[in-house]
Amino acid sequence: MRRIAARTGRPPEDVRGVLERTSPQGRLFTPEEVASLVGYLCSEAAAGINGQGIVLDGGAVQW
Repeated sequence: MRRIAARTGRPPEDVRGVLERTSPQGRLFTPEEVASLVGYLCSEAAAGINGQGIVLDGGAVQW
């Protein structure tokens, strides 16, 4: 957000608001949510997952 804010000359709070409003889920992911995915991928439960690109974007990219 800081890079976008610096590039556009807008306050980071404004940039965050725009990103939240334009996100399909209407919010941004928290660091804890990202950490939860990382924790799962490092666990034995995910032992069969390898060589994958996992997109954590809240539905922003849809196929």
